[in-house]
Amino acid sequence: MTDELDRTMKQRRLRRAYRVFSESEDGLVILEDLRAFCHYDSPVYVQGDATATAYQDGMRRVFLRFLRLAEDDDSHVSALSQETA
Repeated sequence: MTDELDRTMKQRRLRRAYRVFSESEDGLVILEDLRAFCHYDSPVYVQGDATATAYQDGMRRVFLRFLRLAEDDDSHVSALSQETA
């Protein structure tokens, strides 16, 4: 039980850090750059190249994780704790 509580507290702290960063002026500049770099608004499929497609999809997933953690809603905290366990 204590380990689960520790994980939940760590996830809440992590989410708060992501949120603070994403709401800062510098954070917004960096997020806009990452949005383009990580193919958030563009297809990740590279015709005939499964490796490049997987690589670009991985980049996009990192950005999506950032967005999910930066959300104001803490409903994902317990699910995230289970992901990292």
